[in-house]
Amino acid sequence: MSEAANIECIPLGCDLLGQVDYYGAILGKKGLITREGEFRISKLGLVVDLIKAIDVPDDMISKFTTAIIEAWRLDGPERCLEDRANEMSYIMRSIEAIRSTVQWCKKHPGTETAKKLDVAVLFALPLMPSDICSSEVRRVHDLLGQMVDYIVREH
Repeated sequence: MSEAANIECIPLGCDLLGQVDYYGAILGKKGLITREGEFRISKLGLVVDLIKAIDVPDDMISKFTTAIIEAWRLDGPERCLEDRANEMSYIMRSIEAIRSTVQWCKKHPGTETAKKLDVAVLFALPLMPSDICSSEVRRVHDLLGQMVDYIVREH
């Protein structure tokens, strides 16, 4: 997004709402769940963009996004269409949780509002055990915990 357009979008969560609306439209495309590779890449894009929206130091974001990308299973375990539909439902609930939190934060401004939004985004990340290589789960979990700790302590 250009700098000028970003300045117009200063209210809390505006960029985040745009991101979840975008991914809601992308992931909601008819038939996407039948195309596993496209589905997995779109989901990864959503996760990475949500992480980038969180207000923590850039090095933490970089470490966490790198860990997610390196651990991401593009060739997830073979699942039936019903399982993928359930996963899609889970993703859409995550998107709706973020959207609802942004709306709540706009109605209840305060000194802790940005912190609440950042924590809500982290907890709404649509990550499932099948997304991450099992050997990398601990690393991803530890980095996620570090981000939550930072937000709670430093924000």
